Amino acid sequence: GGGGGGESGRLAALSPIPTSPRALRAAAAPASPTLVARHRATGTIVPPVAPWNLEEARNGVHLFGEMLGFFDASANGPIGSNEVINQLRERCQGHQRELAKQLATASGHDEAHTADLLALNDELLRHMNLFDTLAKQQAA
Repeated sequence: GGGGGGESGRLAALSPIPTSPRALRAAAAPASPTLVARHRATGTIVPPVAPWNLEEARNGVHLFGEMLGFFDASANGPIGSNEVINQLRERCQGHQRELAKQLATASGHDEAHTADLLALNDELLRHMNLFDTLAKQQAA
């Protein structure tokens, strides 16, 4: 005996309700034909999380740097308590991990892509170092 109805088995197979901002944006995006076919084949209602995107990472790193450049502790309080900067920093930490993976698997055949990854990694490290310097200055 198969102990359980088909309905509960289908419900258990559904993806969890999205709660992260990224998953909510992905869920709100118009359904592509691929997602519709995936839904018909698997019964899931939540689209998969989009793969890491170099352009999105580049924009996030650039925004993090701009926010650090405009940061004024006398007007904004401690940098460690600035919610926007901390969210950008966390996102950049994720980009940093993904950049390490991308660089580890980058083939020597696509030198332009590897150069883009290295340039973004350098910019990201400069911004992370600036954040750490600002935090240390405020702690002193």
